[in-house]
Amino acid sequence: LGQGFSKEYGAHAHFVSSLVQRTFVAHERDGLLGPAVMLLDATSPHCPELLDMHCTGVIKLLHRLAKEHAAKRADGPGAPQQAAPQPPPPEDTSTPLLRTSLKLLRRMPRALEVAEARKPCFQALVVLIDRSTDEALLVDVLEVLQGWILHPPPPPPAGSGSNAGALSLKERTNFILKLTQLDALKSEELQRRFLGMVHALYADTAAHRSQELIVKIERAFMWGMRSTDPALRAKFFALYEASIG
Repeated sequence: LGQGFSKEYGAHAHFVSSLVQRTFVAHERDGLLGPAVMLLDATSPHCPELLDMHCTGVIKLLHRLAKEHAAKRADGPGAPQQAAPQPPPPEDTSTPLLRTSLKLLRRMPRALEVAEARKPCFQALVVLIDRSTDEALLVDVLEVLQGWILHPPPPPPAGSGSNAGALSLKERTNFILKLTQLDALKSEELQRRFLGMVHALYADTAAHRSQELIVKIERAFMWGMRSTDPALRAKFFALYEASIG
């Protein structure tokens, strides 16, 4: 820990790591983990090894916070239709902590290599896409997935038996199709960001290793062709016209 830094910095990073670990262990049940997450947020840009060490703890917290957030937001794009109007949800004071957890996830290039964290991580993101109506929070989710989809790590050597932390073709497809639900929120910012990612996949299949992927995500491409943003819509029509000669 702390390679490339002074002994004093290494000692400080070790102290922070120990404090974070003790907080995760002591407060796993009561959920008082805000100080640990804030410490990681402040320290990890200077010592990214900290995130590798506490990846599982951060993702467990993300999973719990996502479920709590969803319980308070029953009107998301993937939520079941209610027979009668529902009262407004109570104030969600955990959202800032949830957003910080997503920011930490974006900084974890090896997050998907941790087998025990992969499933709860995916579940948390799916729950947020299905149930949240918080535009800023959903932008954070999109940024996590955009990094994984547009900039996956290089494929592992043949016969290595490792996925090197990359999403599989099926996982990339499922996440992109799940994100098309955001159309129901009629958010210009979410539309711009999501369709920008889809356009990049179609525009340069070699760079994004997306040739197999694009044939499975036509629903996302069709959203682009009916976008309310004229410039975005024109980009998708240009791709369509080029594809048919």
